[in-house]
Amino acid sequence: MRAVARRWLESAIIASGGATLASRLRLARTIVLAYHDVAPDHVPTFGDASLHLPLGRFVEHLETLRRSADVVPLDALLRSARTRTARPRVAITFDDAYAGAVIDGVREVVARGMPATIFVAPGLLGARACWWDELADPATGEVAPQLRDRLLAEYAGLEEPIRAWAANAGAPLARPTAYTRIATLAELEAAARLPGITVASHSWSHARLDRLPDDALADELRRSLVWLCERIPGTRPWLAYPYGIGSPAVVAAARAVGYQATFRISGEAGASGGATGFEFARMNVPAGMSASGLALRTAGVPGLA
Repeated sequence: MRAVARRWLESAIIASGGATLASRLRLARTIVLAYHDVAPDHVPTFGDASLHLPLGRFVEHLETLRRSADVVPLDALLRSARTRTARPRVAITFDDAYAGAVIDGVREVVARGMPATIFVAPGLLGARACWWDELADPATGEVAPQLRDRLLAEYAGLEEPIRAWAANAGAPLARPTAYTRIATLAELEAAARLPGITVASHSWSHARLDRLPDDALADELRRSLVWLCERIPGTRPWLAYPYGIGSPAVVAAARAVGYQATFRISGEAGASGGATGFEFARMNVPAGMSASGLALRTAGVPGLA
């Protein structure tokens, strides 16, 4: 009922013109959207439910963005993040290179002449599923927050040690499905050849970077960037922090390796790049966000979606 009431309120604000007014009052608004998977409609629930956006809803998001914002390449947004414009400027990104995003999501983006960037952790390519999906409770659609925090803190969010922990603890692993797998290299290469689609780094193995020793951190960052540049023409020297978490040490390591921008997940949607113009915020788009909720958030109306 709460979700239904929220969507009714969002639609009412849109109909009243509230989103347009908010957008006009925030002329410098630039937003980087962070999506994850795009899943077929009406598939059985599996994994972290917040990550697997139904395809039909994703299409609604794209149509909403086409009406209410200027969807621009991420590099264009970074070059002029503080430029004042009448409409919000939005860049679309996907994290993790889920097959649904790389195939179905990218197809819908390209069909509308829109650009997008895929942040890739090469060490995960071809994986049947990731630990956060296999350990998610089917009843709640999430890994219990306390357990998730523990796995990120103690094992730096790394697949192998977490799977070893799960085996020793007897933790049940959900059965993966086709739509929760990570894309293959061939699928990623095919997507990157499409107009407007670019690729950038999500570290090598999707580690929580601020928990790694200096040498391991440098290897995670360098290995991913070199590998992608060797295989995907036009790879951008950008880094999206796995789990959305960075630190001053991660920023310094990224600069040393040769990255030109980093991206965190923030509760604020604006992508100004801070004082340094190097670390930018992205707005996470959960699977439950309605098209009206997205329009309100991109227009600068907080707290509903």
